[in-house]
Amino acid sequence: MKAMLNLANIKKPTLPIPLADGTVLNLLPASKALIDKMQAAGTAQLNGGTMYALAADILSCNTDNQTFTADDLSGLDIWDVKKIFTDYKNFILEIKNDPN
Repeated sequence: MKAMLNLANIKKPTLPIPLADGTVLNLLPASKALIDKMQAAGTAQLNGGTMYALAADILSCNTDNQTFTADDLSGLDIWDVKKIFTDYKNFILEIKNDPN
């Protein structure tokens, strides 16, 4: 009998993001909805609120189920937000390009 695939026990890759308070947030791979938002953002003219909301959505995809809002990120500057996008996009591309 073949072994059954158990999606509940799959160890997923994570992207560790150190936060200002010293804790580390471990981001998970993106859902389809988040990928769609990121792709739409890549083709749109984004205002500050939209950029911060998307960064909050990215940070909310984590192992601790901690949620973030754009207001939670108001202490970050645009460089920090851009870094979140860049690092997460590279993380997703690594997963996509992994032959396993």
